[in-house]
Amino acid sequence: MRALGLALAGLALSVLSVSASTPPSPVDSQRLAELTRALEDEVKLAARPQVYLVFDPFDRAILVKSRGLELHRFPVLEWRGPDPHRLAGVFQLKARPPVSRPKAAPVDDPEQLAVIELKDMPSAYELHMDPGLLILIAPPASDHPVVWAFSQVREWWWRLLAVLHVGGRTSVPRIRVTLEEDAARSLAWSVTEQMPLLIGRTRES
Repeated sequence: MRALGLALAGLALSVLSVSASTPPSPVDSQRLAELTRALEDEVKLAARPQVYLVFDPFDRAILVKSRGLELHRFPVLEWRGPDPHRLAGVFQLKARPPVSRPKAAPVDDPEQLAVIELKDMPSAYELHMDPGLLILIAPPASDHPVVWAFSQVREWWWRLLAVLHVGGRTSVPRIRVTLEEDAARSLAWSVTEQMPLLIGRTRES
């Protein structure tokens, strides 16, 4: 509980440091409001014994956190999507991305059982959130042109199905996030079903 208190105090100080500026400009007032809202949402998440994600489109980072403490940070190389001010809020991951599981070893040889490793995790995948939001994760085209191109095709195909309402799909906000390959795989490794995701501004700058 002491660690939780210190973490939440640190979150509050990030907002207080902005409010101390005098006089605040309209831009500062907007940022303060965004920080305050994100802080209020995160306090609720940090009060529970759970791991959650924070996506800060302004700071270009995805954070894995628990009890208000940062466990890991994934730098976002690039992202595109709707106005980030419209996306602010808390979402829940419907299901973790599929894993390319290695073939299992014979049952009579338990020491040789296949273990899922980081390299088995996908580097391009979709995160379907509730309420309606789709986050597309992919590596940069310069590093993995084939994987990047395939992710683009999947995105265009998903949009077509949404426009045609095939399979009951409707158009929802989409965010395309570009991560380094290892970061994308690590994020896929980290997420779990029903994991909360907070989108919002976490720092004043």
